[in-house]
Amino acid sequence: MKRIVLFLTVFVVLILPYNIQASVAFCNIEVETFKDKGNDEYLLVFQSKDKVISSKTPNKDGKFKLHIRFNARCITKLLQSSDLEKEKADYLKAIEELKGQIAQSKFIVFGMMSGIGFHPIPSSPGEYQCDNLSVLRMKGDNLVYSIHSDIKSGYCNGK
Repeated sequence: MKRIVLFLTVFVVLILPYNIQASVAFCNIEVETFKDKGNDEYLLVFQSKDKVISSKTPNKDGKFKLHIRFNARCITKLLQSSDLEKEKADYLKAIEELKGQIAQSKFIVFGMMSGIGFHPIPSSPGEYQCDNLSVLRMKGDNLVYSIHSDIKSGYCNGK
């Protein structure tokens, strides 16, 4: 009995949190700009009146500025280096998917994991940071969504 309890404790504490699927909320956005900042970092400037994003505050022009990057320090320390390489490759695939969607139309669907997706940059109203992107395939469509650093390893505070 002690072995079963120990196994279940280890499973729940160490394994289960990394396998739970979080929800992703999607919203319609109108892309104004998508700029490559170098080093696989990007700036996405967009507008949205979608209720999904109502918890976020745009800047005074009604626009959102999302700084997108892959921040390995915001990924859980339990991942092996090969897992980090896969995460980075998935991020780069998501960037390519996003570029392709924006090339086809300035009106796209963009997601936020757990309805959060990205965190505000202190003292920069309407500016947010995203530390990872991923792609979800639904009904034949590839949908790009942002992953908030809280989801993976704790708040990175944009660093």
